[in-house]
Amino acid sequence: MVEQMFFGADDVEQVTRRGSMCSNMSIGMDHEQDEVDIACGDIFFDEIPTRNSNSTSNKSGSQEDSDDAMDDVATDEGYEDSGSDDDYVPDTSTRVRSRKVQPAFNNRSTKAAERSALRAQYDKGDHFILEEDNTTLIKSTPTRDPITFERRKVNNGRGPKRITVELDSDDELMITMREKGYNDQQIADRLAKDGRANYDRKSISSRINRIRLVQAKHVDMMLGEGYKEWEYEDDQLLIEAYARADIEVSYEIERARAWRWRKVSEFMRRLNKDAIFSETAVRERYTDLINGTASIPSELDDNPIARRMEIESYREQREVVREAERKQKEKDAADLKHVREETRMRQAIRFEESARAHEEKAQKQALKSVQRAAQYQMKAERAKQHAEARIRATEQARKDRADRLAAKKDEIHRQNPNAPLSMDTLASVAENMAGAAEDPRVCLTMEQLKAICAQRGLTTDGRSSEEYLNRLQDADDLLTWNQLKSMCRLKGLNHSGTKPILKYQLAAAEAKIFSASAEVASEA
Repeated sequence: MVEQMFFGADDVEQVTRRGSMCSNMSIGMDHEQDEVDIACGDIFFDEIPTRNSNSTSNKSGSQEDSDDAMDDVATDEGYEDSGSDDDYVPDTSTRVRSRKVQPAFNNRSTKAAERSALRAQYDKGDHFILEEDNTTLIKSTPTRDPITFERRKVNNGRGPKRITVELDSDDELMITMREKGYNDQQIADRLAKDGRANYDRKSISSRINRIRLVQAKHVDMMLGEGYKEWEYEDDQLLIEAYARADIEVSYEIERARAWRWRKVSEFMRRLNKDAIFSETAVRERYTDLINGTASIPSELDDNPIARRMEIESYREQREVVREAERKQKEKDAADLKHVREETRMRQAIRFEESARAHEEKAQKQALKSVQRAAQYQMKAERAKQHAEARIRATEQARKDRADRLAAKKDEIHRQNPNAPLSMDTLASVAENMAGAAEDPRVCLTMEQLKAICAQRGLTTDGRSSEEYLNRLQDADDLLTWNQLKSMCRLKGLNHSGTKPILKYQLAAAEAKIFSASAEVASEA
């Protein structure tokens, strides 16, 4: 039976608004989606008048039923103070209230408000001075600004900047970084680092969107006024963008269609708490209703008794099938259990064999380790003996080398008893050579120079002392370093030093010898 419905002005407006919402949702859908939207409108259409009809019938009912209902409400737990008629507000919402939502006049809410009021304290910054006739209230200076509804201020920020078509450097940097893929935080950090406007992270995206809207509006104005026209490249981009947007919209439509049956199941439960159907059940039933293949309820069938017998027979058949499936499932479970037990037994045997093999292998490795340790011990002993032998050989070689060096030093000292020149001696000789303007033999006479030439096997023909001196110097230059060293060693001079030092020592020795012989001859 169809229940009689009553409509009011508010109900008609609400149904019209919901019907328009459902019709707007059905744009771009196929025929099946349109039927769903129409059904959605019918659901809302049936829902609200039924509630209004109930409310109308309640109004037309007896006063005793109303009083009994109010008494029942007042005796419910948590609604002790809701029995007065002045506090009653009818619930005209079609939305099912959540379990977590409680009315404002709930006992817990009122008790919490009372406790909060009892805990409230007076402002300790207010001072009261009570006199006989008047009362003076002295308030302290406020510690913060009064509450305002202005934009939140950012540290080191600036005032709001107007958005124009011609972008400044800050807006251009924001647009460029967003096109390159930077996020809002990175853009805000870059602006602050460069000393620009200090934007909050949450205002970057909104400002970029407003800039794009202003730019698009400006382009619309230019198109309308004839300052800009569509180019061929723009038309190609338009076609490609439309195709991509159509693909994305198709994806969204398919996603909404897949999500639709879940909402249908949810709305059925909202409309009737006993209508608990899954999304699969509602989809199959709705498809059968649209195709005309749905089975009618047994109460509405022409022969309800035969229909009930048919349903009972179908139930018995299904019970037989379920029993067979249950037995087959139990058999499969038993077989699976048997297979698992056999597999577990085989695994246990395999694990035992593996453990035994591991134990034997460990014993062999332990024996090898003992043998290897003995070999290492023998090698260590041999290495120790070899090291001691090497140490003894090294000490003997060091001792032999020291003996050879000492013998060589004695031989050198025997050949040249003079001490070797030190760095200081070489430096002093070099200073003397640098300070001496001429050869040390320049002080000798021509006869003495001639005698030196004869002694060294040089020609004795000459007319002056300079000629003999130059002849001796040329002969010294022709001598090698080893020859000079041998001559110095024969004369008892120090044979260490460079070639110029050795020549200087030989010249000084010859000059000293002949000058000493001249002094001895003069004294005699």
